[in-house]
Amino acid sequence: MTSNLRICLIGNSHVGMLKAASANQPVDLSVVAKPGLQREELEIKDGLLTAQHPDLVKFMKRSGLPNTVSVNEFDVIVFVAMNASAFSAVRMLQAHNLCVTNDNVVKSDRYKRRAYISSSAYHDALTEVNRLGLSWQIAQDLRQASNVPIIFVPQPQPSVSLLDDKSRFRGFHRMRELGLGETIFDFQNRSFAAAFSEFSNSRALMQPRWTLDDGFLTAVKFSRDATRLDGKSKQPEQDILHANALLGEVYWRRIFKLIN
Repeated sequence: MTSNLRICLIGNSHVGMLKAASANQPVDLSVVAKPGLQREELEIKDGLLTAQHPDLVKFMKRSGLPNTVSVNEFDVIVFVAMNASAFSAVRMLQAHNLCVTNDNVVKSDRYKRRAYISSSAYHDALTEVNRLGLSWQIAQDLRQASNVPIIFVPQPQPSVSLLDDKSRFRGFHRMRELGLGETIFDFQNRSFAAAFSEFSNSRALMQPRWTLDDGFLTAVKFSRDATRLDGKSKQPEQDILHANALLGEVYWRRIFKLIN
């Protein structure tokens, strides 16, 4: 009989979607995560991962882990989120128009006075935000200590239900109005791949397009009833940040496809 894969998830509250979908997966799962994980809350040194924060220690204990584990005990380490999100991508364009072709893509007079940012500059800026993110920073420490395979899972796109709020998330409304949703998503994917391909023995996954609505936002099917980090309790009904177990299952299938 083939033994289960030993997989460690490292991340923040977005680990919940994978945790919620893990019950029927052929894995021995370890979770090193907490909501709002910060760089100083864990350390990787000499092949050992050590929790430095009481809340992280608590979450590791729930996963059956001691405060310190050897990263070489795992077959794969999966980093979840902690990268340049859709919010980062949209925020960069608050004061600029994106020049994606030689044509003026701005059809609304409200936006024509904004300065343009070139595609290359936008790509480079998003790539740098990924490098400054916690997944990249921790992976850098990990790679200095071990050559264990790494898989990077991006932060889910926010739920399309955010467009129901007409008074907030104006950047997302603007991207939709300009028809740039799919373009923004493409830039996110390319910059994510560019940043994380710098690590040897690693692969970067992307959120499948068929899980999206309006080209750049997670469909309600994959965001409704999103779970918290414990994989059981639900996020608040108005939550637009997290994905549910259905998207977690999609990622598990893609993870096993890469491993096998």
